[in-house]
Amino acid sequence: MKIKRLFVTVLSTILLVTFIAACNGNDDSRNSDKAETETIHESMHNEDTPEPVQEQDDVTDLESGDESVIPLLQPFSPQNSISSGTEQFIGLRNDGTVLTYSGSSLVRGQTDLRDLSDWVDITAVSMSFSHAVGLRSNGTVFADGYYGFNQSDIDGWTDIIEISAGYAYLVGLRSDGTVVAVGGDLEGDDVFGKLNIDNWTDIVAISAGHNHTVGLRDDGTVVAVGEERNYNGVEGWTDIIAISAGQGHTVGLKSDGTVVSVGGREDQLDVVSAWTDIIAISAGIGNTLGLTTDGSVVGVAENRQGVVFMEIDWTDIVAIYAGQTHIMGLRANGTVVASNGLRDEDLGEWTDIRTTSP
Repeated sequence: MKIKRLFVTVLSTILLVTFIAACNGNDDSRNSDKAETETIHESMHNEDTPEPVQEQDDVTDLESGDESVIPLLQPFSPQNSISSGTEQFIGLRNDGTVLTYSGSSLVRGQTDLRDLSDWVDITAVSMSFSHAVGLRSNGTVFADGYYGFNQSDIDGWTDIIEISAGYAYLVGLRSDGTVVAVGGDLEGDDVFGKLNIDNWTDIVAISAGHNHTVGLRDDGTVVAVGEERNYNGVEGWTDIIAISAGQGHTVGLKSDGTVVSVGGREDQLDVVSAWTDIIAISAGIGNTLGLTTDGSVVGVAENRQGVVFMEIDWTDIVAIYAGQTHIMGLRANGTVVASNGLRDEDLGEWTDIRTTSP
């Protein structure tokens, strides 16, 4: 019996020792796993957090000529959907094609625009005197009509995000904030130096007038070249969000919805400076238009007697253009109104002009 009890005692001791050892081993294993996990977390915290990957818009491979992807564009503005020259009009349709219309009175050197049905993938249009320009979605440019430059002069333009047609010349804004220009006057000369834009940088908007060119910088200031009396004073402007160069004056829209202007008659400048709640501007030949937040239009013009308040009863307007002979308005429903102050032009077939981003 003593031997049996001794055997049981020894066996129990062995089992107890084995159990304790096993428990210690599991604790060590768990501690090891915990330590390893803490080390990994600590390592992850110590590593530099990677910057989130920014999704980039597809861009066109201009070198390969792949135009299947739309590039490098300014945020869409309906201001780029309508334009006019002398008794001629152009509109950008929703499908990227254009409509043109010629009035009855043509002037020296002017011809009807040809059929522009081959213009496709257009994102902006501009017109002056008797030439029309279209910006394509791949950053290249079409031109047609009478002008002081040739199409071949702009065939090499790429990365263009905005265009502006002036009197016998054309200005283009590149995606890098630099500017290109071609043309001059009707003889191809640049007497006033309105093409001297080679040193412009950080430009976000452009406007070509009659004999001067204006650029808006990304800091809200303005630069200009050409006939100085048309823009003298813009160097002091700040908080500008839009610009427009007319025949003999320059207009700027401030971020607070007010308007500044230089050049032209002093009394017209006073009228424009009193405008409020303006969201778009356009300067023409001796006239200025302002689009208000409620979709109505204000305007002022010069004649031999002085300044005349323009009576414009348009409503639901989303874009305006002051041309050489007419003013234009784009309605929210895609239709267009145009007038020379004496009569309205029949643009009844224009029903799908682009008002929103495609």
